[in-house]
Amino acid sequence: MPSGTPVANLNTFTVRLVTLVTPGTPVQGPDVTVPHGYAVVVRMRRHAGSPLGYVADSSANASSTNRSVLRDNDAILLYVTNLSAIWVDADTATTVFELIVEQ
Repeated sequence: MPSGTPVANLNTFTVRLVTLVTPGTPVQGPDVTVPHGYAVVVRMRRHAGSPLGYVADSSANASSTNRSVLRDNDAILLYVTNLSAIWVDADTATTVFELIVEQ
């Protein structure tokens, strides 16, 4: 967690689903502001086919080696100001990523 004053819990959270349509064509997260000091949970849901999904900070990085590799049900925390800063890709079409943040 970033240094500084701890943040209080918020009363609600949002879950945005990002579905990969074409493997090798990264998809950008939606335009949703993340409150200052809060983390985004990125979780790769179960799916059929290859178990590999990728998370990065740009389309180019999601298609290269500059990315985090996830398997079914893996999750990572990211500190970004907007969900649109997150790019996902996978080896299988219809792979779904959950982007979860308090609102």
